[in-house]
Amino acid sequence: MGSDYIDKFITGAGVVLVEKDKVATIDLESREFLWEFEVPGKDISASHVSVSAGEDFSNQRIVITFDDINLLGGRENYLSLDVFSGEVISRNSWWWPDFDPSKRIEFVSRDYVWSFFPSQIIARPFSSEYDEWSIDIPGECTLGSADEIESNVVMSTFSATVLMECSGQKGVKMVQYNAVDGSINWRKEWEGSKVPEIYDIDMFSLVDENESNPLDLVTRRGASVDYSLYGFPGGNQSFIWEDMPRLSDYVEEPLSPREEVPEVIILDDGVYVRSTLALIAAERALEEGDFTLEELEEWNLVVSDGEGNSAIPNSVLGFNLPRPETGAFSRISFLSGND
Repeated sequence: MGSDYIDKFITGAGVVLVEKDKVATIDLESREFLWEFEVPGKDISASHVSVSAGEDFSNQRIVITFDDINLLGGRENYLSLDVFSGEVISRNSWWWPDFDPSKRIEFVSRDYVWSFFPSQIIARPFSSEYDEWSIDIPGECTLGSADEIESNVVMSTFSATVLMECSGQKGVKMVQYNAVDGSINWRKEWEGSKVPEIYDIDMFSLVDENESNPLDLVTRRGASVDYSLYGFPGGNQSFIWEDMPRLSDYVEEPLSPREEVPEVIILDDGVYVRSTLALIAAERALEEGDFTLEELEEWNLVVSDGEGNSAIPNSVLGFNLPRPETGAFSRISFLSGND
């Protein structure tokens, strides 16, 4: 595996590097390659998904997609790999790709491939060539063009969240659909006509100078950015800043619920967001000289890299905690306002 990878992401097994026609996983501790999987002669795209709720990462898969083009037309192909071994767990393909691989890989959730059209959403399981279910978008709304759909859809383990442009006073709607059956988890609507940017964060989102997660990026833009932070099941997360008074010293507070549409919407999984905010704040507190690395270590914000070097991890996954409750309280206590 060379150094010319086109993408990388983190799983429970390690760092996954994606090249033009192959993927490989590097162990986080030993920094050695665990496995490599090649699709010779194909331009691939890859991502990771969780096929069920779980804490030991055994539920994770790496999904690879690529096209086959022949005289009969085109087929889009999917391979689902075990994150620890690279073993193929399932494979499927069907005719007439809707998007190129780099775009449609963003539309995978659990063991479903979602297809988005201006007025309809379709879900198809990896195990079948047939649609599992479909959703009709309300007549007064549209998901927009292919480029707009790519920007207005966020997939996660349990859901697909979609922004819609609609006619009427409430011109922007956000609907979150259940990833298993397409039912609606929750919906929001705002006055205005400009569809906001939308991003998501989870325990795998990186927090560092080069590959910041969306929450880190947005709050570095300055106080001029109006953003809202929503967690499952659709609750506004601005109350977190009340629980952690010092947080506003380092991370711009999101908007409280309001009628007008925000510029940016960030979705979190509702579990690891506090630890993510603590990571971002700790990085900035260190940059500004408010705390030393030794002081941050007292609050469980520092880990060892296995070679005797200490640092703030670049993702919540780096804490190696099965559940945030086991150490999150002490981790966020430096933001509580109590000396």
